[in-house]
Amino acid sequence: MLPQLKKAKEYFTEKVLNKFPNECACWIAGGAMRDYFLHGTVNQGTDFDIYFNGQRSFNQARSILESQGYSKIFESEFSLKMEKNKEIYDLVKIFYSDPKATIFSFDFTVCCFAIDRYGIYHHETYFIDLASKNLVLNDAPSPLKSLSRIRKYLARGFKIDNANLLLLASGIRKMREQDLPPSMRRRSDPPPRTNNNSNRAARPAEPESMLERISEEAYPSDGPETRTSGSECVPPRTRPTPMPVSTRTPPESIPAPPRPRRRNPLQEEDCERALEEIGLAVGDDNRENRSELYPPPIQRTLSPTLNIPIF
Repeated sequence: MLPQLKKAKEYFTEKVLNKFPNECACWIAGGAMRDYFLHGTVNQGTDFDIYFNGQRSFNQARSILESQGYSKIFESEFSLKMEKNKEIYDLVKIFYSDPKATIFSFDFTVCCFAIDRYGIYHHETYFIDLASKNLVLNDAPSPLKSLSRIRKYLARGFKIDNANLLLLASGIRKMREQDLPPSMRRRSDPPPRTNNNSNRAARPAEPESMLERISEEAYPSDGPETRTSGSECVPPRTRPTPMPVSTRTPPESIPAPPRPRRRNPLQEEDCERALEEIGLAVGDDNRENRSELYPPPIQRTLSPTLNIPIF
Protein backbone atom coordinates (compact mmCIF):
# COMPACT_ATOMS: atom_id res chain seq x y z
CA MET A 1 0.00 0.00 0.00
CA LEU A 2 1.24 3.44 -0.90
CA PRO A 3 2.24 5.69 2.01
CA GLN A 4 -0.42 8.27 1.06
CA LEU A 5 -3.15 5.64 1.10
CA LYS A 6 -1.89 4.17 4.36
CA LYS A 7 -1.90 7.60 5.97
CA ALA A 8 -5.45 8.25 4.73
CA LYS A 9 -6.65 4.92 6.15
CA GLU A 10 -5.12 5.72 9.56
CA TYR A 11 -6.70 9.19 9.57
CA PHE A 12 -10.27 8.06 8.85
CA THR A 13 -10.02 4.98 11.06
CA GLU A 14 -9.06 7.10 14.04
CA LYS A 15 -11.47 9.92 13.15
CA VAL A 16 -14.60 7.84 12.44
CA LEU A 17 -14.39 4.08 12.49
CA ASN A 18 -12.92 3.71 15.98
CA LYS A 19 -16.07 5.31 17.41
CA PHE A 20 -17.99 2.10 16.64
CA PRO A 21 -17.35 -1.47 17.77
CA ASN A 22 -16.13 -4.16 15.39
CA GLU A 23 -19.51 -5.86 15.27
CA CYS A 24 -21.00 -2.71 13.74
CA ALA A 25 -20.52 -3.27 10.01
CA CYS A 26 -19.90 0.23 8.66
CA TRP A 27 -17.53 2.08 6.33
CA ILE A 28 -16.96 5.66 5.23
CA ALA A 29 -17.19 6.88 1.64
CA GLY A 30 -17.92 9.95 -0.45
CA GLY A 31 -16.90 13.60 -0.27
CA ALA A 32 -14.79 13.50 2.90
CA MET A 33 -12.09 11.46 1.13
CA ARG A 34 -12.25 13.79 -1.87
CA ASP A 35 -11.48 16.81 0.33
CA TYR A 36 -8.72 14.92 2.11
CA PHE A 37 -6.80 14.10 -1.08
CA LEU A 38 -7.33 17.60 -2.50
CA HIS A 39 -6.44 19.64 0.60
CA GLY A 40 -4.66 17.19 2.91
CA THR A 41 -7.43 17.38 5.51
CA VAL A 42 -11.21 17.45 5.80
CA ASN A 43 -12.65 20.94 5.78
CA GLN A 44 -14.64 22.05 8.78
CA GLY A 45 -18.34 21.58 8.17
CA THR A 46 -17.85 18.65 5.78
CA ASP A 47 -19.95 15.69 6.85
CA PHE A 48 -18.63 12.14 7.08
CA ASP A 49 -20.90 9.80 5.10
CA ILE A 50 -21.17 6.47 6.93
CA TYR A 51 -22.75 3.47 5.21
CA PHE A 52 -24.08 0.23 6.69
CA ASN A 53 -25.01 -3.25 5.55
CA GLY A 54 -28.34 -3.31 7.38
CA GLN A 55 -30.76 -1.74 9.83
CA ARG A 56 -29.17 -3.39 12.84
CA SER A 57 -25.77 -1.74 12.29
CA PHE A 58 -27.49 1.59 11.62
CA ASN A 59 -29.41 1.52 14.89
CA GLN A 60 -26.28 0.52 16.79
CA ALA A 61 -24.27 3.43 15.34
CA ARG A 62 -27.06 5.87 16.12
CA SER A 63 -27.22 4.77 19.73
CA ILE A 64 -23.45 5.12 20.11
CA LEU A 65 -23.39 8.67 18.73
CA GLU A 66 -26.30 9.71 20.95
CA SER A 67 -24.47 8.36 23.99
CA GLN A 68 -21.40 10.42 23.02
CA GLY A 69 -23.38 13.67 22.96
CA TYR A 70 -24.20 13.97 19.25
CA SER A 71 -27.58 15.56 18.51
CA LYS A 72 -29.82 15.16 15.50
CA ILE A 73 -29.85 18.16 13.16
CA PHE A 74 -31.60 16.60 10.14
CA GLU A 75 -33.40 13.39 9.28
CA SER A 76 -35.15 12.14 6.13
CA GLU A 77 -36.03 8.81 4.60
CA PHE A 78 -32.51 8.59 3.16
CA SER A 79 -30.18 9.79 5.92
CA LEU A 80 -29.76 11.01 9.49
CA LYS A 81 -27.33 13.81 10.31
CA MET A 82 -25.87 14.21 13.82
CA GLU A 83 -23.56 16.98 14.98
CA LYS A 84 -21.26 17.81 17.88
CA ASN A 85 -18.71 20.65 18.00
CA LYS A 86 -19.21 21.30 14.25
CA GLU A 87 -18.35 17.68 13.50
CA ILE A 88 -21.14 16.17 11.40
CA TYR A 89 -21.83 12.49 10.79
CA ASP A 90 -24.26 11.52 8.05
CA LEU A 91 -25.71 8.05 8.71
CA VAL A 92 -27.03 6.85 5.35
CA LYS A 93 -30.21 4.78 5.43
CA ILE A 94 -29.55 3.18 2.04
CA PHE A 95 -27.85 -0.14 2.79
CA TYR A 96 -25.26 -2.00 0.70
CA SER A 97 -23.63 -5.37 1.03
CA ASP A 98 -20.02 -4.07 1.07
CA PRO A 99 -17.95 -0.95 0.23
CA LYS A 100 -17.45 -2.01 -3.41
CA ALA A 101 -21.17 -2.07 -4.04
CA THR A 102 -21.38 1.36 -2.44
CA ILE A 103 -18.86 3.13 -4.68
CA PHE A 104 -20.21 1.43 -7.79
CA SER A 105 -23.54 3.19 -7.17
CA PHE A 106 -22.02 6.70 -7.02
CA ASP A 107 -22.65 9.07 -9.92
CA PHE A 108 -19.14 10.53 -10.46
CA THR A 109 -15.77 8.80 -10.25
CA VAL A 110 -14.32 11.56 -8.01
CA CYS A 111 -16.58 10.20 -5.24
CA CYS A 112 -15.78 6.51 -5.71
CA PHE A 113 -13.55 5.98 -2.67
CA ALA A 114 -14.33 4.02 0.50
CA ILE A 115 -12.46 2.90 3.62
CA ASP A 116 -13.34 0.28 6.21
CA ARG A 117 -11.33 -1.53 8.88
CA TYR A 118 -9.99 -4.01 6.36
CA GLY A 119 -8.89 -2.00 3.35
CA ILE A 120 -9.29 0.76 0.79
CA TYR A 121 -11.60 0.66 -2.25
CA HIS A 122 -11.65 3.11 -5.17
CA HIS A 123 -12.45 3.45 -8.86
CA GLU A 124 -9.65 2.69 -11.28
CA THR A 125 -9.54 6.30 -12.58
CA TYR A 126 -10.32 7.95 -9.24
CA PHE A 127 -6.96 9.64 -8.70
CA ILE A 128 -6.58 10.68 -12.36
CA ASP A 129 -10.00 12.34 -12.48
CA LEU A 130 -9.54 13.90 -9.04
CA ALA A 131 -6.12 15.35 -9.93
CA SER A 132 -7.47 16.88 -13.16
CA LYS A 133 -10.77 17.87 -11.50
CA ASN A 134 -12.66 16.20 -14.32
CA LEU A 135 -16.22 14.97 -13.72
CA VAL A 136 -16.63 11.53 -15.29
CA LEU A 137 -19.96 9.77 -15.02
CA ASN A 138 -19.77 6.41 -13.26
CA ASP A 139 -23.46 5.63 -12.79
CA ALA A 140 -26.57 7.76 -12.73
CA PRO A 141 -29.33 6.13 -10.70
CA SER A 142 -30.83 9.61 -10.18
CA PRO A 143 -29.91 11.73 -13.24
CA LEU A 144 -31.74 14.83 -12.03
CA LYS A 145 -29.95 14.72 -8.69
CA SER A 146 -26.61 14.29 -10.46
CA LEU A 147 -27.44 17.24 -12.69
CA SER A 148 -28.01 19.45 -9.65
CA ARG A 149 -24.74 18.27 -8.12
CA ILE A 150 -22.78 19.40 -11.19
CA ARG A 151 -23.36 23.01 -10.22
CA LYS A 152 -21.73 22.44 -6.84
CA TYR A 153 -18.70 20.81 -8.45
CA LEU A 154 -18.33 23.58 -11.02
CA ALA A 155 -18.19 26.13 -8.20
CA ARG A 156 -15.30 24.16 -6.73
CA GLY A 157 -13.27 24.26 -9.96
CA PHE A 158 -14.32 20.97 -11.53
CA LYS A 159 -15.25 20.63 -15.20
CA ILE A 160 -17.28 18.22 -17.32
CA ASP A 161 -17.05 17.48 -21.04
CA ASN A 162 -19.84 17.16 -23.60
CA ALA A 163 -19.69 13.36 -23.73
CA ASN A 164 -20.58 13.02 -20.04
CA LEU A 165 -23.29 15.66 -20.36
CA LEU A 166 -24.85 13.65 -23.20
CA LEU A 167 -24.75 10.49 -21.07
CA LEU A 168 -26.51 12.33 -18.28
CA ALA A 169 -29.10 13.74 -20.68
CA SER A 170 -29.71 10.25 -22.05
CA GLY A 171 -30.38 9.01 -18.52
CA ILE A 172 -32.89 11.81 -17.94
CA ARG A 173 -34.63 10.94 -21.22
CA LYS A 174 -35.06 7.31 -20.16
CA MET A 175 -36.69 8.24 -16.86
CA ARG A 176 -40.32 7.37 -16.38
CA GLU A 177 -42.69 10.29 -16.55
CA GLN A 178 -44.00 9.73 -13.03
CA ASP A 179 -40.43 10.04 -11.69
CA LEU A 180 -39.99 13.51 -13.20
CA PRO A 181 -40.90 16.67 -11.29
CA PRO A 182 -44.21 18.25 -12.30
CA SER A 183 -42.48 21.05 -14.22
CA MET A 184 -40.79 18.53 -16.56
CA ARG A 185 -43.75 16.29 -17.24
CA ARG A 186 -45.52 16.35 -20.56
CA ARG A 187 -48.55 18.52 -20.67
CA SER A 188 -51.63 16.57 -21.61
CA ASP A 189 -53.73 17.90 -24.46
CA PRO A 190 -56.53 20.16 -23.23
CA PRO A 191 -60.01 18.63 -23.38
CA PRO A 192 -62.11 19.63 -26.38
CA ARG A 193 -64.21 22.70 -25.80
CA THR A 194 -67.90 21.97 -25.55
CA ASN A 195 -70.45 24.48 -26.77
CA ASN A 196 -73.33 24.56 -24.31
CA ASN A 197 -75.16 27.24 -26.29
CA SER A 198 -77.23 25.14 -28.68
CA ASN A 199 -78.87 28.23 -30.21
CA ARG A 200 -75.57 29.58 -31.53
CA ALA A 201 -75.40 29.31 -35.31
CA ALA A 202 -72.91 26.87 -36.73
CA ARG A 203 -70.29 27.98 -39.20
CA PRO A 204 -71.38 27.39 -42.82
CA ALA A 205 -69.50 24.73 -44.71
CA GLU A 206 -66.91 25.82 -47.24
CA PRO A 207 -67.78 25.18 -50.92
CA GLU A 208 -66.10 22.12 -52.32
CA SER A 209 -65.91 22.98 -56.05
CA MET A 210 -65.21 26.10 -58.09
CA LEU A 211 -68.85 26.23 -59.25
CA GLU A 212 -70.09 26.20 -55.66
CA ARG A 213 -67.52 28.85 -54.67
CA ILE A 214 -68.70 31.20 -57.45
CA SER A 215 -72.29 30.46 -56.49
CA GLU A 216 -71.53 31.43 -52.91
CA GLU A 217 -70.11 34.76 -54.10
CA ALA A 218 -73.09 35.46 -56.38
CA TYR A 219 -75.75 34.27 -53.91
CA PRO A 220 -74.36 34.59 -50.38
CA SER A 221 -76.33 32.77 -47.73
CA ASP A 222 -77.77 34.65 -44.78
CA GLY A 223 -76.97 31.88 -42.30
CA PRO A 224 -76.09 28.22 -41.94
CA GLU A 225 -77.67 25.62 -44.11
CA THR A 226 -78.82 23.61 -41.10
CA ARG A 227 -80.03 25.17 -37.89
CA THR A 228 -80.65 23.39 -34.64
CA SER A 229 -83.03 24.45 -31.93
CA GLY A 230 -82.86 22.14 -28.93
CA SER A 231 -83.47 18.60 -30.13
CA GLU A 232 -85.45 19.73 -33.20
CA CYS A 233 -83.62 19.97 -36.53
CA VAL A 234 -84.78 22.53 -39.10
CA PRO A 235 -84.42 21.41 -42.76
CA PRO A 236 -81.79 23.24 -44.81
CA ARG A 237 -82.73 26.44 -46.57
CA THR A 238 -83.40 26.14 -50.29
CA ARG A 239 -81.37 28.23 -52.68
CA PRO A 240 -81.81 28.94 -56.42
CA THR A 241 -79.90 26.69 -58.75
CA PRO A 242 -76.70 28.46 -59.78
CA MET A 243 -76.43 29.55 -63.37
CA PRO A 244 -73.81 27.94 -65.59
CA VAL A 245 -70.54 29.74 -65.47
CA SER A 246 -70.37 30.15 -69.27
CA THR A 247 -73.75 32.03 -69.54
CA ARG A 248 -73.44 34.28 -66.53
CA THR A 249 -71.33 37.35 -65.96
CA PRO A 250 -69.59 37.42 -62.60
CA PRO A 251 -70.57 40.36 -60.40
CA GLU A 252 -67.08 41.84 -60.42
CA SER A 253 -67.05 42.13 -64.31
CA ILE A 254 -70.11 44.45 -64.53
CA PRO A 255 -68.86 47.83 -65.81
CA ALA A 256 -69.20 50.74 -63.46
CA PRO A 257 -71.30 53.79 -64.55
CA PRO A 258 -69.30 56.53 -66.27
CA ARG A 259 -68.01 59.27 -64.06
CA PRO A 260 -69.28 62.81 -64.89
CA ARG A 261 -66.75 64.90 -66.71
CA ARG A 262 -65.52 68.11 -65.24
CA ARG A 263 -66.72 71.24 -67.06
CA ASN A 264 -63.96 72.99 -68.98
CA PRO A 265 -64.90 76.60 -69.85
CA LEU A 266 -62.07 76.93 -72.34
CA GLN A 267 -63.32 74.02 -74.47
CA GLU A 268 -66.91 75.36 -74.50
CA GLU A 269 -65.62 78.75 -75.54
CA ASP A 270 -63.70 77.25 -78.44
CA CYS A 271 -66.83 75.40 -79.60
CA GLU A 272 -68.87 78.59 -79.49
CA ARG A 273 -66.30 80.43 -81.53
CA ALA A 274 -66.15 77.61 -84.07
CA LEU A 275 -69.95 77.62 -84.46
CA GLU A 276 -69.92 81.35 -84.83
CA GLU A 277 -67.39 81.10 -87.64
CA ILE A 278 -69.42 78.35 -89.34
CA GLY A 279 -72.55 80.55 -89.15
CA LEU A 280 -70.76 83.36 -90.80
CA ALA A 281 -69.49 81.06 -93.51
CA VAL A 282 -72.97 79.82 -94.47
CA GLY A 283 -74.32 83.38 -94.59
CA ASP A 284 -76.30 83.40 -91.33
CA ASP A 285 -76.67 87.09 -90.51
CA ASN A 286 -79.02 86.60 -87.55
CA ARG A 287 -76.34 87.46 -85.05
CA GLU A 288 -78.74 88.77 -82.46
CA ASN A 289 -80.61 85.45 -82.10
CA ARG A 290 -77.36 83.58 -82.14
CA SER A 291 -75.98 85.79 -79.38
CA GLU A 292 -78.90 84.82 -77.16
CA LEU A 293 -78.11 81.16 -77.59
CA TYR A 294 -74.36 81.54 -77.48
CA PRO A 295 -73.12 84.31 -75.21
CA PRO A 296 -70.03 86.25 -76.31
CA PRO A 297 -66.65 84.77 -75.41
CA ILE A 298 -64.97 85.74 -72.18
CA GLN A 299 -62.37 88.41 -72.64
CA ARG A 300 -58.99 87.28 -71.35
CA THR A 301 -55.41 88.39 -71.59
CA LEU A 302 -52.17 86.51 -71.26
CA SER A 303 -49.64 87.16 -68.53
CA PRO A 304 -46.47 88.48 -70.13
CA THR A 305 -44.26 86.46 -67.82
CA LEU A 306 -46.05 83.12 -67.24
CA ASN A 307 -48.04 82.89 -70.47
CA ILE A 308 -51.17 81.92 -68.47
CA PRO A 309 -54.65 83.22 -69.28
CA ILE A 310 -55.81 85.85 -66.78
CA PHE A 311 -59.62 86.17 -66.37
